[in-house]
Amino acid sequence: MMKILFNALVLGKRPAGYTTVIREYLRALNEGDGGGGRDVKLYVLIQRPALQNVDPDHELEKNGLIHFIIFPKLSTPIRVLLEQVATNFFALKHRCDLIHCPATLGTVFPLKPQLLFFHTSTTFMLPRRMHGRGAVATKLTNWIIRRSAVSSRQVAVTTRTTGSELEQYVGSTLPLTVVGCGVSTLSDQESEVSPAVAEIGRTPFILYVSSFYRLKNQKLLIETAARLKGMQVVLAGSPAQSDYFDECAELIKRLDAPVHIVGTINDATLAYLYQKCKVYVCPSLFEGFALTPLEALRFDKPVLLARSSVLTEVYGAGFRYFDSNSPVELVDAIESVDDAYREFCTRHPVLQKYDWKTFAQANLRLYDRVVQRDDAATAGTLL
Repeated sequence: MMKILFNALVLGKRPAGYTTVIREYLRALNEGDGGGGRDVKLYVLIQRPALQNVDPDHELEKNGLIHFIIFPKLSTPIRVLLEQVATNFFALKHRCDLIHCPATLGTVFPLKPQLLFFHTSTTFMLPRRMHGRGAVATKLTNWIIRRSAVSSRQVAVTTRTTGSELEQYVGSTLPLTVVGCGVSTLSDQESEVSPAVAEIGRTPFILYVSSFYRLKNQKLLIETAARLKGMQVVLAGSPAQSDYFDECAELIKRLDAPVHIVGTINDATLAYLYQKCKVYVCPSLFEGFALTPLEALRFDKPVLLARSSVLTEVYGAGFRYFDSNSPVELVDAIESVDDAYREFCTRHPVLQKYDWKTFAQANLRLYDRVVQRDDAATAGTLL
């Protein structure tokens, strides 16, 4: 049996993009043949508040493939330091074959072969004001990224762009494999939608789903909303960077812009908003992948994307892109959405490229590659 120590301690109570990645990955592994025909066991380090977001119905442990090792709620500094010790301790305790770190940081000095899943370069590619981390946290994060990247047997990345950014930061060539991401299927349960959200759905609106960080660029949509006629904007996401969230709220008031902020939402509300929106816009200044436009495409909605290397890599030609600093260009893009573009975005082939089963199989192949290399090295030593 191949045993994996899976570090998900990065997850907290508040859902984030990597919450979706880790949850859907574990679900994909747990479905069907349980690991693509491999005899696999995952020991998952996780904080108790995050377990509700990953396995709310306690289904994942039932077939024996996944076993959660649950920690109490941890402050970020304690968590970052503890996971460096805990990953090694439990990897040795359970005689794991490798450590899989599926969210940015990784283990600095892994005592077992490590697979790092690196999905975004925000802390070293952007100024601190864009992502909201403090100076000490940024320096520590970047040091861990650098050390864990060079100590990993394999580094899985969401896109070629993200991999190149990591190599540029580290200053050396890394054993990179692009594994992409997946797109979730959200069920529409209108009965679970609040009356306030249902009221929003009765008038035409543009949607954007993201926590409030400066790099996510909600301000562009607020400025755009003030220029549109007969269309409102809905922003769904938690106020993660509180000073930026306050700036957005003040801008809405000052411009008298037709913008609704609905905050953190459940899957039923998210599905409802995707279903009811007229257009989905991703104005982000920086991304590691961007899952939400794929989710909107699942609902056959036209998507408009900021012009960036990651988004053009993931979504490709034919989609409509705009300058993420230009409300005028975004207004033009919104007004250009016609029946032909709606048809282009309906059942788009890009959805066949990204799914969680494919993502899971790509990671399983990397497990095999890391473990087989380790076995070969051991055999060579014995000979």
